Amino acid sequence: MRWLEQLCIQYLENNINVLNVLEALKNAARLKLYFLKEYCLKYITKESIYTHIVMSKEFETLDQPLMVEIVRRRQVPRCHVMPEPPFDSSSK
Repeated sequence: MRWLEQLCIQYLENNINVLNVLEALKNAARLKLYFLKEYCLKYITKESIYTHIVMSKEFETLDQPLMVEIVRRRQVPRCHVMPEPPFDSSSK
């Protein structure tokens, strides 16, 4: 089943874009899919994406903890960000 997990991760990563990243982030946080949440946060905080995302109407609808996490992630150098625990498929 590890190959299926990797295939799903690859699919999600290849299909995340500016239009759907916030929705993916909300769902990843809600479902505790840390690998996807981390991917979304890295995507959002890219120099070329960040301003577009935070100025969007969708950003205004995010729960405050996710907003704060995005803003803080952007402010803190990447080497100081604590990683989330890895995805554990055995917990489902």
